[in-house]
Amino acid sequence: SSDSLFYSAPRFVTHIDDPAINALTNYYSLVFPPSNTPGVSLLDMCSSW
Repeated sequence: SSDSLFYSAPRFVTHIDDPAINALTNYYSLVFPPSNTPGVSLLDMCSSW
């Protein structure tokens, strides 16, 4: 069968729970500069959660 039907609608899936998301968000805010900092570029390489 064709995969086009399966991939025709986006699927947003959360792979970790809310406390883990909050912990990662807090950690990232400590180790990465704000994304609006002049001269800073951040590339997300499929870091889905």
